[in-house]
Formats: sequence, C-alpha cells, structure tokens
Amino acid sequence: YLRRNIAKKLIQHIISRVISHHIKVILLEVSTNNIAAQKCYQSIGFTQTGIRKDYYSKGDDAILYNLDLIKNG
Repeated sequence: YLRRNIAKKLIQHIISRVISHHIKVILLEVSTNNIAAQKCYQSIGFTQTGIRKDYYSKGDDAILYNLDLIKNG
C-alpha cells in the first residue's frame, strides 16, 4: 500500500476530516523498525518529538511524532 501511496492518501483524508473538527494536533507513535511508515509520516509533515524506550512487547522503541494542524493546515 505504501508504494501506491494508499496509506499517504488515507492519512491525508483523515487530516482533512480532523481539521474540520477543529483538532489542533495529531500525535502518533511508530516502531523504530517501521522505516516505511516513518518516511510516510515525515513526507506528510509529521515531526519527531521523542522516543519511548522498550515500548513494544519485543523491546522495540517507539518514535513519537506530531503534526501541528494550525501551522500545516
């Protein structure tokens, strides 16, 4: 799905919906091993804001991202 930009289009659709509900920021987390998702989020404008160590059951860290909808909307 990532190669066909389906994930990116879906996220962009969600962003447009939450903007209409006056949401100011979107927060998410993704495994450090999920490089494709990280690139997708970054291409949309999400910025890395932190890391949660050993967040997932296998000991993987989680990268925290946010998207400021006031600045980017």
